[in-house]
Amino acid sequence: MTNQGHRELEALMNLLEDPDNQVFDTVSNRLIELGEDVVNPLERRWELTLKPELQGKIENVIFFNHTSVPLQKFGTLLGFHLVHKIIFGVR
Repeated sequence: MTNQGHRELEALMNLLEDPDNQVFDTVSNRLIELGEDVVNPLERRWELTLKPELQGKIENVIFFNHTSVPLQKFGTLLGFHLVHKIIFGVR
């Protein structure tokens, strides 16, 4: 991860403490977009915080991060199958 990537990640993790749900939705979506690289730093932040609400938010982001990767792969595979079926008429 680049220096800029680390700064973005740190800023996003700080924003997780914002009580506004819209901020959380935006931040968590970005963290999920960043993929598996954010899981270890999020786990470290979870261990360091004494705030149960923040720990819960971090747990949600990690959970969705772990589940979104297989879903993306499945969607890509399904999309490939459908395109193949349309082009070649295979059933």
